[in-house]
Amino acid sequence: MHSTVSAVSRAIAAADLREPVIPVHSNVTSLRYRTVTSIKHQLVNQLCKAVRWEQTMHVLYGRRVGADFPQTFEVGPGRHLGFLLQQINAKAYAQYSHVQV
Repeated sequence: MHSTVSAVSRAIAAADLREPVIPVHSNVTSLRYRTVTSIKHQLVNQLCKAVRWEQTMHVLYGRRVGADFPQTFEVGPGRHLGFLLQQINAKAYAQYSHVQV
């Protein structure tokens, strides 16, 4: 993927992106995107860095003791995120559903 960094970087730099209106997290840092600059930077980083699903799920499902968890839907042919959620947070997994498409 290193060979594609410069081409993808140019394409992302030219893209007209806007700040997210809903929470969107980087799968490189697990942190929420706040600015267009950070989005563009992290999209390039994604090409060559490991995806941090577990860390991102800890951020997304962090709650105070006793707080409810949101319903979570995994849409698609696999159940990979559900399996990971089950391993990380059983209470959050209780609100998980898979939608086969």
